[in-house]
Amino acid sequence: MTPAGGPEEDPREKARQKAWRLLQIRPHSERELWRKLRERGFHSDVLEDVFAELKRCRYLDDPAYALQKARHLAMDRLLGDRRIVCTLREKGLDAGLIAKAIAEIRETFPETEALRRLIRRKIQNGTFADPDDRMMQKMIRSLWGRGFSTGLIFEILKRMKEEEDLNDQSGV
Repeated sequence: MTPAGGPEEDPREKARQKAWRLLQIRPHSERELWRKLRERGFHSDVLEDVFAELKRCRYLDDPAYALQKARHLAMDRLLGDRRIVCTLREKGLDAGLIAKAIAEIRETFPETEALRRLIRRKIQNGTFADPDDRMMQKMIRSLWGRGFSTGLIFEILKRMKEEEDLNDQSGV
């Protein structure tokens, strides 16, 4: 009996309603949603039925979720591939799905472009400093923390410095 005196609510219906509420807040991976619902006390057999329905209606779709999340992290947050992989792995997505999502995003928005945008944003109207400069070292650590490899950071910095030098020589 429920506190109101009516019949007990079906556990599948309770799990379905909770899943819908969580998915209305934001998209989730299957593993992430499963973990949240298990923590709330729903049994696996109940969740299997609910998840089958959610997948059939395409409200739970890991490939689409991986692509959407990778796109957001790459284009909006300007993260490097290494950081995107870590974030998606935390969401419970498998390595193959993550690699495929990143590859698809990088076809239209290369990691080098994200890195260039970040460097321009950090330097703004200033000029490139010596790599031994403390501010430059701080920027390099920040870029590394955003998931870009050290080699790529130095490569792009070198190219951008060369482009700046060419522009200065041509009077642009």
